[in-house]
Amino acid sequence: MERVASRLQEQGLSVWVDHEKLIAGTPIWESEIEKALKTAGAVVAIMSPAAKQSEWVRREISLAEQNQKRIFPVLADGDEDSAITIRLITKQFVDIRKNDPAALDALAVSLHTYLEGNQANLAFSGPMEKQPSGISKFIRSWLGRAFIGVFVGLVAGQIMAMVPDEYFTIDAIMIGVLVVAGGFTGLLLPPSRASLILVIFGFLVVGFIFSVIYQNEFGANYFIGVGIFGGAPLAAMLARILYWLKVIH
Repeated sequence: MERVASRLQEQGLSVWVDHEKLIAGTPIWESEIEKALKTAGAVVAIMSPAAKQSEWVRREISLAEQNQKRIFPVLADGDEDSAITIRLITKQFVDIRKNDPAALDALAVSLHTYLEGNQANLAFSGPMEKQPSGISKFIRSWLGRAFIGVFVGLVAGQIMAMVPDEYFTIDAIMIGVLVVAGGFTGLLLPPSRASLILVIFGFLVVGFIFSVIYQNEFGANYFIGVGIFGGAPLAAMLARILYWLKVIH
């Protein structure tokens, strides 16, 4: 479920996800699910043999149908016979059993097409999020993060070129390397505000440590260079690991 939700969020969809903050079966949990389904623009049903046997899944599908919500079935495990409920058997489903990103992208396209002109939220399971702005959608995309990283690397190179340094020469090749390092960091960075803060922190800390060790012998250029080449990519890798582990969102 988290994999599907994350992919849809990366494609600019506002997704309601249960992050285990509510206890299943409690009145609050039931109320939140009912409210999400009633206010949703569409419903994604993650189907598996276990889901097919779940009384709560059947109730949620029934409630979605009663409120005339469009249901998009997603086959995550099992096969059509063992996983798809009889109420969804006539609907076209998306097969994600092979972990194919193209299948989730196709689902996102279908949802975007259906929800076009509809500003309601997409119900999935968890706390409701605001509809992301155009800038937010761009930053969440891999292209947007890479662009920001390249821009930061280019700016860093220009700043370093303005500061005379007898130890460090800034030329077109070095600026290109900084751009590549920045772009790589941007691609590696997960779509999370916490991860961006972590990268900035890594850049400053590693640059500061280098300056302290060498008693600022090499000047500001090395502070920026070490931060871009070392601190930012290392922090981005750490952020990606924490994102995979669901420590940050």
